Amino acid sequence: MKTILILITLTLVLAGPFETLAENPSPIAIVGVTVVDVEKGALLEGQTVLLRDALIKSVQPSAQELPAGVTVVNGRGKYLIPGLFDSHVHFVDPPSYGKLFLAHGVTHVRDLGGSTGQVLAIRDALNKGEMTGPSMIATGAIVDGKPAIWPFSEECDTQEQGRAAVRKLSGQGVDQIKVYSMLKKDVYLAILDECKKIGIRAVGHIPHTVTLEEAVAAGQKTSEHLNGLDELLGRLSGSKKPGSHSNHMDHFRYWKEINNIDLEGFRSVLGDVAEAGMAHCPTLVVFQGLASLADGTGKEHPELAYVPGSIQSFWDPERYGFATYINDTIPSMKKSVFELHKAGVTLLAGSDLANPYVFAGASLHDELALLQDCGVPAAEVLRSATLNPSRVFGLPDVGTIKPGKIASLVLIRKNPLLDIRNAREIEAVFLRGRYIPADEIEELRQETLAMVKGVSKPGSSGEVDLNLPGTLIHRGTYTSTFNGMNAGSEDFAITLLADGGRRLKAHNQPIGFGNPSVTTAELAKNAPHPTIRWNEMTSSTVVKYEISGELARATALIRGQVLPPQTADIKKSAYFSGPSSAQNFAVFEHLELQVGKTLPFSSIGFGFPSWRMMVAPATLTRGEDEALTLPDGQSVNARTFRVKFNTPMGEFDTRFWAAEDGLPLKSIMKMSFGTVEVKLSKLSSGERG
Repeated sequence: MKTILILITLTLVLAGPFETLAENPSPIAIVGVTVVDVEKGALLEGQTVLLRDALIKSVQPSAQELPAGVTVVNGRGKYLIPGLFDSHVHFVDPPSYGKLFLAHGVTHVRDLGGSTGQVLAIRDALNKGEMTGPSMIATGAIVDGKPAIWPFSEECDTQEQGRAAVRKLSGQGVDQIKVYSMLKKDVYLAILDECKKIGIRAVGHIPHTVTLEEAVAAGQKTSEHLNGLDELLGRLSGSKKPGSHSNHMDHFRYWKEINNIDLEGFRSVLGDVAEAGMAHCPTLVVFQGLASLADGTGKEHPELAYVPGSIQSFWDPERYGFATYINDTIPSMKKSVFELHKAGVTLLAGSDLANPYVFAGASLHDELALLQDCGVPAAEVLRSATLNPSRVFGLPDVGTIKPGKIASLVLIRKNPLLDIRNAREIEAVFLRGRYIPADEIEELRQETLAMVKGVSKPGSSGEVDLNLPGTLIHRGTYTSTFNGMNAGSEDFAITLLADGGRRLKAHNQPIGFGNPSVTTAELAKNAPHPTIRWNEMTSSTVVKYEISGELARATALIRGQVLPPQTADIKKSAYFSGPSSAQNFAVFEHLELQVGKTLPFSSIGFGFPSWRMMVAPATLTRGEDEALTLPDGQSVNARTFRVKFNTPMGEFDTRFWAAEDGLPLKSIMKMSFGTVEVKLSKLSSGERG
């Protein structure tokens, strides 16, 4: 199958802060529960499972005496399974994805492609518990040929470039190396060889230049989307001539050949795949989603309510013209999955989240049901989302319910070994020992729904007092759009103090991405940098940002706990870049830059994807002044600036219009995957100092 279009991560620009789950103060005992032994496909009835310090401490018959102070969870009549693992996601919207995964019992994910720095920041925040959501392993950038399909790829045209990419990504801390479709055969083989030398797993697509048998021989550990099987069917049927290059439509035709060939040759190759240990992650649900995009039925899906409009805007049928041909191939794909199972090939359950009508958490359950519909027994389907990822990815601490394992578990109401659809019947989730009962699961869903609709979390105040000490200079509102769709608003106030300093307060209310937050900035007279305080409204997260010399420092208070401060080395010229548009007044107010001149600087981003600072090199160039009309109809002479951010995802190109006193009036940020436009929509000015 040709490349499935994935949504490039938007969080660098639009995502806001994240909530974290409350800690459990005491050990937990799940009493009288039936434990599902996923290795044996058997049930252990009447067990008490004791959890302490994020681990499973014991699994014993329920007659055992419980320790003092334990929190008791009644498991009688219920079934306990390991936390589910989605082995193919693109975690492009952490604010919604994290909560929805947990609500559906998904406690582990594998991210298979995105900007390396961004993805690893999300991974680390999830794994440290700084962000609500499942544990993660990740590949970072895709290793592809030239030209690469995605802008965040490591583009490799020679063997040495391929080897260097592996060394680079490994050095950055990725968990696996993802190879991709456009690689030349010799470059691919060099990459696989370098992975063996370093000791890191190579996973992903089988390039168009490589056969399934060659990928197996080279040591690729996983294949995604049934890659290689369609081409194998084409060769076995004679539809694909030796040495020929297949086009997109050829692959759809190859799938149907499974009904026309002698399956013995096909099964022989699959036996070799099983013996070599290459796992397959079919992602049938993404093909189902694309088919529903083509016929329009996806628009009726109830989970669509939990998908931000900015993501839905990418689900344009014109981007997926091939989707109209997918529905006819799904039966052949399902037949091939059954053949993989019969041959003993290890299966991994994955959703390819971020594609059309693939939903965080819910679509993994759809994938499990599809695998069972292929003829795979429920016990083996359950292993595809628990034990198999543990073994294939080298994660011995997860995947089964045994003492010493990480306490990420799901309590369900019905027996999943009778029907894998019973795994949807969730009573409670345990994430690294944290207990999330049914009412809190519903809260996670409701909070996500509220975020998508652009309202504050239930119970939190949507009003913010913008009064500040000093004389009011400006008070107003910005509105923002992403690809023409409403992305939220920001109310702000700026005052002048008697000593010449400035104060700012801004209430950011995003729609679809992130949660409401308040940014305050204090800028002393003639000071080069402000001190910024940032408060995420729907969780107890307060952070102070400041610059001293060539060192930036962030100090975070989360749920009353002071975290170790983060520091970052910066250039002499550095500016903060947070969720607030008004905050940029601190840049433009004192900026002395002549028309046509360029200033290199360090951009210190925060609030995307977490409170931690992300430093990126950037340049700021002043352009010719332009006339700009304000919301009241007044025309002003606006200073113009062009800022280019060199991010791991490529260059972001932004134009700013600012008043003579530094007030930002308008901005347009263009990226490879969309445009963010911010406009001053309301303004009232006070007495100037």
